[in-house]
This record gives sequence, structure tokens and C-alpha cells, in this order.
Amino acid sequence: MSAAPPDRYRFLPTLTEVLQPAPDRVVEAPSLDHADLERRLREAVAAEVAQQCDAMAGRWRAELEAMVRALVDERLAAEVAARSDPNGGTAR
Repeated sequence: MSAAPPDRYRFLPTLTEVLQPAPDRVVEAPSLDHADLERRLREAVAAEVAQQCDAMAGRWRAELEAMVRALVDERLAAEVAARSDPNGGTAR
């Protein structure tokens, strides 16, 4: 019969170990009133809405710019066509 290596059981507690009990002191969580919770919620929601609006503003600006460019191009093309039409652009 061979003996087990001496470090095999080193992490097992022994019957002679003395364990220290946890302190009886209970720490209470700070109390928050309803108004404070509502204020914090409003601040968090407002910050999130502002962040989302900032992210969307760039897309809106680019889309609006593309729409205005398309409208201006369309009107300029109509004006050029009307000026080159010998009937003044009334005949179709």
C-alpha cells in the first residue's frame, strides 16, 4: 500500500480548526424617499433621451440635406427645361 502525497488533503478543514463567527452587526441600506427615486429616474431618462436625440440628429441632418438637394435639382431642371422650351414651358 502506498501513502498519498502529503499535500493532497491540505485544503480540507480539520476538526481542531477554530472558525470565527461573523459579526452580529447589521448594516442598514440608506433609505431613499419616493421623491429622490423619482428625481433620479427622471435624470437617467433625460440623459438617455438626450443621447438618443444627438445620435439621430446627424442622420436627420443628412436626410434633410439630401431631400433639399433633390428638390433644388428638380426645380432647376424644370426651370432650365422651361427656358429652353420655345412655348415658354406651357405646352406638354
